[in-house]
Amino acid sequence: MIEGANVIPCTGTHVKRTGEVRKIVVKKVEELSRGFKLIYEVE
Repeated sequence: MIEGANVIPCTGTHVKRTGEVRKIVVKKVEELSRGFKLIYEVE
């Protein structure tokens, strides 16, 4: 565990290799008190 890191379980689909990812689309960016929250979609 990394100290200070946000520990939220991932419920997404995982790829075996980065070559399987074709495009990453940023859907929304929210500014938080201690950083940013990025909502994205992987195609």
